[in-house]
Amino acid sequence: QAEIAELHDDDEAPQHFALLMEAQKEWRDYDVYARITMLYGTLAFLHAVTYYAIGTAIAELRGFWVMWSLPFVFVAAQALVLRLETFQTERNNKLPNCEYLGYLAPFLACAACTIEYRYYYSQAQVAVAWGLALSALFGHLMFALRLLDLAWPSNDPLGDMPEEPGKQWWPASWAVPRAFAKNLWMITPPKERQPGQSCLLHEMDNLAATGGGSASPDKNSTAKKSAASAAAPSAPIPTLEFGVARTHDLPWHLTRLAILSVAFQWLFMMVATGVEVVMGPESLMKPPGEPPWIRDIKGRMWAPESVHTSRSGALPEDYRLFAASTAHYTEGGDTSAGHRRLGSDSPVDDLIKAVPELTELLEKLAGARAEAGDQTAPPSDEVPGGFMAPEMKVQEIAWPPLFEPHHLAHQPGSGHLAALTRRGFGALAPVGGGNAEPFAFDGVAEHGPIVGAAWLREGLLLASRAGAILRCAGEGPAEGVWACA
Repeated sequence: QAEIAELHDDDEAPQHFALLMEAQKEWRDYDVYARITMLYGTLAFLHAVTYYAIGTAIAELRGFWVMWSLPFVFVAAQALVLRLETFQTERNNKLPNCEYLGYLAPFLACAACTIEYRYYYSQAQVAVAWGLALSALFGHLMFALRLLDLAWPSNDPLGDMPEEPGKQWWPASWAVPRAFAKNLWMITPPKERQPGQSCLLHEMDNLAATGGGSASPDKNSTAKKSAASAAAPSAPIPTLEFGVARTHDLPWHLTRLAILSVAFQWLFMMVATGVEVVMGPESLMKPPGEPPWIRDIKGRMWAPESVHTSRSGALPEDYRLFAASTAHYTEGGDTSAGHRRLGSDSPVDDLIKAVPELTELLEKLAGARAEAGDQTAPPSDEVPGGFMAPEMKVQEIAWPPLFEPHHLAHQPGSGHLAALTRRGFGALAPVGGGNAEPFAFDGVAEHGPIVGAAWLREGLLLASRAGAILRCAGEGPAEGVWACA
């Protein structure tokens, strides 16, 4: 018994316990940061859905209160998910409670949209909207840095945690994020055996060392086999070499790089927003509807040379047009390199050449109808004078802010025009120009949008989309309201 006790103690931890704990270092951080990155991805997804809902509600649906109510759902989900996964510790509390700035950011965006879509315009509200936008970006920046703070690994200064059945345990020397310690279900082998437990591997080693068992091993043959196995060369294992070359905390470095990239993105957007505030959005981009600068045709003279074809002199000789579905090619054209040149009888060239003849035919047709006394022909002073017709006279009228009329009506003998929207609002403007006076219809909204209007001597007639014909008596609105029935 004394000889066996010298080989293995009764309370000595088995060797495979230590081997398993050493092997856990290889995949420990992968398990930890896979869970953390999935959590952070869920938080980013909830933020993305929140902003999608805000943009859709205010820009497309014009749902003001819907825009304000939607963030509550997703922000509450964010807060609950993060709170269930983490708990506050001194080691992960460099930026305490900064996650609440990320929760507040969508509501700052709602406030900015509220000011941006306000009915009346002022320069002060534009400045406030910029400030709210920058505050929302700052909230996201601090939220990203708070997530980095929670994911930062550290050792446990209080020593090893107590070993309890059914609970996670790992040594205090392992660097793991302490904020996620309660939800990292890692179980490592104990350092020593409990009283009354035995290790079969140790018993087998003791029996082999003392010659126990039914047959005594041949010590000479065993020594020969050991020497032969030691002398045999081993083939290199690529995966083992890669595992030795890389560090065990590689997942943490990748996670830190990803979070810092997100934080840098928000910082860049803050700087870019500041540049846009100073320079203005029109300084870096053209207004909506304008073509790119390489196709900007403003200031060009309309002529056949303005149309780019494969026969243009300014183009390279090897220029090819690859629009095979619309191009017209000559018979026996050049088919080298899998494509052919555009033929000389291009439809675009023919159309440009025919423009003068078409203009001349229109002028002759208008003259013939006037000589024949055609009553359906428009007055001569309203007939277009050709391709380059004279400009129409423009009257300057100051419309109400954000006024978008769809219908225009004029009463015979009256000096005013009535511009009407589809939703029951309008404005009276003098024919010679000036300020337009806004007004509202009474009794029109319940019949649906307005699709037509006619201002007769007896009053204004309105046609709604529902098929109702409404009569608005009188020569105009009284005190900003025009009653209709």
